[in-house]
Amino acid sequence: MGDAAGAEKSRSVGKSFEDIFKRQAQIQGVFIEKNPTACKLGWNGRPVVIEGELDWKLILKGITGFFDTKTFDKPKFTYSSIKEHQIERAALYDELGVPSGFVVWFREINKVVFYKGAVIKAGGARTSFTPADGKILGSWFDFSIKELFK
Repeated sequence: MGDAAGAEKSRSVGKSFEDIFKRQAQIQGVFIEKNPTACKLGWNGRPVVIEGELDWKLILKGITGFFDTKTFDKPKFTYSSIKEHQIERAALYDELGVPSGFVVWFREINKVVFYKGAVIKAGGARTSFTPADGKILGSWFDFSIKELFK
């Protein structure tokens, strides 16, 4: 499979997991909203994407949290697999007491796992993470969104 085909498949799988994530939140009574992508005008009036927020805002019983979804085909991922600005944002929210982090679907073993931003940041560059490093939420068809707020 060529690079373009592999990238397209990866985007498709990621989009599928986002759809599952949204459905699970709705089923479990958690308000969910995709954070919009923002941009500004750059050189010659061309739009430039502003990197910042994590992809999802969730609200449960008056508590707001910010999360990003990721999917990996192997039962581990590396620090460098997540964008630095997302790690920094999630770690900042952790420091402020706001639920935040990364919800990861490991496709090979069908586990959905939550990682706080502070955990990823503390690991640092060249660190890899397995399900044992996070909080297992379940499998792709029955994971608990409410656990993100505990």
